[in-house]
Amino acid sequence: MKLFQIEEPDGTPLESDGPGAAVGIELSAATGAAVAIAVGGNAELLPGADGAARLAASGLEDEQSVTALLLLLRERAEKALARPVTHAVVALAAPGERALQATGAAAAA
Repeated sequence: MKLFQIEEPDGTPLESDGPGAAVGIELSAATGAAVAIAVGGNAELLPGADGAARLAASGLEDEQSVTALLLLLRERAEKALARPVTHAVVALAAPGERALQATGAAAAA
């Protein structure tokens, strides 16, 4: 059983041995932001240079703040994986329509 399956918009599975990688990202004002990869069917949080797996995540209602967090998490994942991150599943645990809109806009950028 796979931890998660990333699919293309038409429903076909993403090539697991393709040139890019897929990651999971959690954005939460309460617990911070984190990025994970699937290793042997289990999620593994990727720590930063300081060893911490989570980044402070204040300002999730501001597109620039969310964009900066997503870029930091992407860089962390690409460094750990030694290949580009081309797909992500983003879980947003922040209340409010503004947070949702900011995250959607940041992810599309």
